[in-house]
Amino acid sequence: MFKKLFQKDDPLIKLFFEKYHLNLLSIPRENVALFDVYTRNGDNKSLSTPGNLAYLLEPVFNVNEKKNEESLSDISGTLSKGSSVDSAFEFLQAFLPLLKIQSAIVTNAKTEYKKKGTKSVKFGFVDVIREYIDPNLLLSELGRYHIKENSFDVTDHNRYYVVTAIVKSPSISIITADESDSSINIDIQALGASNASNKISTDSSSGGMLTFKDDSKRLAFGIELYELEYNKITKRLKMKLVDEAFKVRESGAKNVNRTHKVLSPAIIGEPDNPFMEII
Repeated sequence: MFKKLFQKDDPLIKLFFEKYHLNLLSIPRENVALFDVYTRNGDNKSLSTPGNLAYLLEPVFNVNEKKNEESLSDISGTLSKGSSVDSAFEFLQAFLPLLKIQSAIVTNAKTEYKKKGTKSVKFGFVDVIREYIDPNLLLSELGRYHIKENSFDVTDHNRYYVVTAIVKSPSISIITADESDSSINIDIQALGASNASNKISTDSSSGGMLTFKDDSKRLAFGIELYELEYNKITKRLKMKLVDEAFKVRESGAKNVNRTHKVLSPAIIGEPDNPFMEII
């Protein structure tokens, strides 16, 4: 889904992947929480609808009180590379109804842009925030808890991931350009948006940026995940450590490769197809 929307060298994707280690949701969601646990069958890129550690563990899981929140001005100030009108509006058809923007408005916008010769569409997010928990704190705390009886479905092929950060926004913006890379403006009234005029705005000083926003909600569009391991004997979860290579200099000025175990976020998607689906 949305495979042609982003490219590997997209500046927005680089921020998502390289700085914030985000897995992008193919359909943004309202109800995403820290400590949600997703199940993945093998290397499948689809994850199950989650449970949450608060309902899976005993005694009462209380690490949630130590969550943090920050504004991500770097994401809010970055636009994606241009994608085709069809690919862009396929994504918008999934995103905008969650902001209570009627699908007819999205269709009308696509028609207007095509009439005006639009060749590329860039995306941006405004007022982006990140809710997060220190994964090292979770690493140290998990050993105090065990799985409740009959609350966890364990099979040999399943893999488990816990949410340690959520990136959210109440809006999405687009900037469009024609063949000569000139920006394109459209009239909001031409979209039939009279009932949603307070949620749609244009800014000619920003290259005709069209913004769809619902201040009453923030949609999660990206999550940071860490893989979990389950011990059937102790009935406890722990965060999976991965091998990291490093070099050491031994006597005689010789470099030798070594590995050690580190905590590292899990990326389900790939730079040219960064979306994961929840089924």
